[in-house]
Amino acid sequence: MKTAKVIGIVLLIVGIGLIAYGINHMNTTESEIKDFFGKKDTTGMFSAILGAIVAIAGGAMTLRK
Repeated sequence: MKTAKVIGIVLLIVGIGLIAYGINHMNTTESEIKDFFGKKDTTGMFSAILGAIVAIAGGAMTLRK
């Protein structure tokens, strides 16, 4: 297997993990309490967006010939 494909698979897995972490973080009690008191908690959204970008890059590297 080529090195680029291996890196692509790793990036895809890391991206999916970041998406899952971000979605999970947005639904935590701590995040809900911060929202209630008017504080913005952008950690979850940032992680989900970054994960999507990394997953797309990893998928592109994996599917590339």
